[in-house]
Amino acid sequence: MWVRCSQQSGDVEAIALSRIWRQTGAHSMRERVPRALLPCRHPDNLCPSCRLFGSVDAEGADKHEKAEQRAYRGHVRFGDGVFTAGFSSQSGVKLAPLGAPRPGAGQFYLVNTSAAPARGEHDRPTREWGSTADAAGIPRPLRGRKYYWHGDPEATRDRATGAPARHEAMAKANAEMAATVELVTSGIFEAEIRFEGLTRAEIGGLIAAIDPQRVLQKLAPAGSRGAELIRSRIGGGKPVGLGTVDVESLELRGETAAGRYAGGATVELRVDDCVASFQAVPYVPAAAKATWPVLAAVLDVNRVDPKRIAYPPAFTWKEAGHPDFRAGFAFWKASSGRYLKSAPREMSLLPEPLAVDPSLPIERA
Repeated sequence: MWVRCSQQSGDVEAIALSRIWRQTGAHSMRERVPRALLPCRHPDNLCPSCRLFGSVDAEGADKHEKAEQRAYRGHVRFGDGVFTAGFSSQSGVKLAPLGAPRPGAGQFYLVNTSAAPARGEHDRPTREWGSTADAAGIPRPLRGRKYYWHGDPEATRDRATGAPARHEAMAKANAEMAATVELVTSGIFEAEIRFEGLTRAEIGGLIAAIDPQRVLQKLAPAGSRGAELIRSRIGGGKPVGLGTVDVESLELRGETAAGRYAGGATVELRVDDCVASFQAVPYVPAAAKATWPVLAAVLDVNRVDPKRIAYPPAFTWKEAGHPDFRAGFAFWKASSGRYLKSAPREMSLLPEPLAVDPSLPIERA
């Protein structure tokens, strides 16, 4: 429902159905994901991720089959992160509500090979699931995992123009729903991660997930704004640039049950050796390795200018003080791929992370 309220009294002035421009899509998400990437269901046939972190069989019993518990317990336990030096924070910071992803936006979430709009007035806009872009009943696949660009929100603050930091601008635009949080601005923290029953390759995969720069550093694409810095993200606020962390050091220690309880020999584990085992084929298939340069691009701190990160684009960051800065409906309307007799609207395709210019056009009402 769309609701319009009086700015003076707050009373509701008008109510309208929002569904008039929405409709149910076609082809489920399961149909748009390669079978090799569907959730693992049986502990005897797990992907490397489920083998490491565990899996839950959330589906019911198969037809004519007895119910069976097929969950698999992971091999990794994460301890708390405890700050040890340089801790500083800001209390009472307002953070805008960060909703769940909306996969219905097909121009972003689906693999599109053409920006062509719908061919007739009765056809779905091509961004929608089940439009003519899903040719011959073959649904466009999902593009992959969603990531947010790194972008230090403080780098967006411009005292000369009055432009606030990104997280402040978004919170102001959503003041009624903004949450009050404590924002950690700097500091060094330590955490202990315990694992058991892993091979050296699996340990290397865990290290690569924690410190991706060890694997992706040499794969960062040309076009970054400076020396490539591959970093991870933790915590909330990723869409507004929060949560970037750097792994300064890793200490790896291993032992066997015999070594712990019977005084047997200890196990020597070297970080570089484990990472090399993880990178070796066939543990990591060639098709998976082919995606690593793209991952390096989205994890590169210097890949894009923080002042150009806004979603959806409605104004430049210099205009962040504009009252309609977050009014992005014009972009979704202009990028839908809808058929219009006067001026058909092509679908705006989300640029590839490796594109020289991964920006989107700014659309205004």
